[in-house]
Amino acid sequence: MYNTYKKLFIFIIIFISLILFINNSYALQVLLSSKSVKPGDVFTILIKAEHVPIVKFNNTYISLRREKENEYIGFIAIDLNTTPGKYFIDIKSNEKEKSVDVNIEKYSFKVIHLNLPAEKVFLAEKDLIRAEKEAAILREIFKKINPPLWEGQFYKPLDNSITTDFGVKRIMNKKKISFHKGIDIRGKTGEKVCAINKGRIAYAHNLFFGGNTIIIDHGQGVYSIYMHLSKINVSNGGIVKKGQLIGLVGATGRATGPHLHFSVKIAGVDVNPLSLFGLNL
Repeated sequence: MYNTYKKLFIFIIIFISLILFINNSYALQVLLSSKSVKPGDVFTILIKAEHVPIVKFNNTYISLRREKENEYIGFIAIDLNTTPGKYFIDIKSNEKEKSVDVNIEKYSFKVIHLNLPAEKVFLAEKDLIRAEKEAAILREIFKKINPPLWEGQFYKPLDNSITTDFGVKRIMNKKKISFHKGIDIRGKTGEKVCAINKGRIAYAHNLFFGGNTIIIDHGQGVYSIYMHLSKINVSNGGIVKKGQLIGLVGATGRATGPHLHFSVKIAGVDVNPLSLFGLNL
């Protein structure tokens, strides 16, 4: 009789352990690359789930890439104007649901006062018309979320020091305010500019503000923008590899001297490129 109860007890323990193992195997697991970020930062969300998850942050659905079986990764970009505080990311996979929080830190960006010639601050009508047309074209490009092409880590396009940081608030002639939505990288005319990751050339033309400009679509809503180039070495629609030469530093467009203005958009949000470079992918 004792042996019978002992066998039954062992069977029950094994059965319960098996059930717990199965449930845990298909549990909804979520990992954030950071739990506290600044406005303008981007961070990743890694999800392990049996079914393709749906992720929503701040009323926006997040595009995901399947890394391997039952594992998905997405980029979450924080707008520069996001109010500091605790925000929630909602994840749903079939019947399983989970909510995780992230803290948006309070952060004060640098303010610069500039006194410039009036023509550098306020555009002539013909220039304004051109700039608005070009802005509309770019908005249409950035709306598209195509399949991911990026592969692993993102790297700086030019390994020089930064002269103007992301998020700097510029007040020109005490009247016009603009925010620097990228970084300016020091460079000499003719220095090589390389693709920060694999992608497709979405735009390679001259712009009023940006001069010779290249935009690379890395997929999953990630775009990198390279401005003021002296030369463009790629064509629209072409695929470029990470680290491939795409252009040369210059001072075209509304630039006062040679440098690379570099910026990143993710799902239409301007993000600090340094936060993208810092991700462990």
